[in-house]
Amino acid sequence: AFGRRRYSTVGGSKSLEGSAALLGVAFLCAGLPLLESGDHGYREAFAIAVALAFATTILEALASKGLDNFLVPAGAFLVLYATL
Repeated sequence: AFGRRRYSTVGGSKSLEGSAALLGVAFLCAGLPLLESGDHGYREAFAIAVALAFATTILEALASKGLDNFLVPAGAFLVLYATL
């Protein structure tokens, strides 16, 4: 079953599996469009996607009680704004 490995956060707890899923989905959602656009090489798209995935996963892990619904998209925007 998924979601059994939990860790404590400021606002409660999160599952390690959920955080890993966010990391993977964020990486794909950033990396694939960057590659498809043709404006970025493989290394640049990979680096941006990794930065975005880790930033959003860390923000989601640190956010408490629904604040992640704001912080994750805002963090993704800031990473993209800073790198593109």
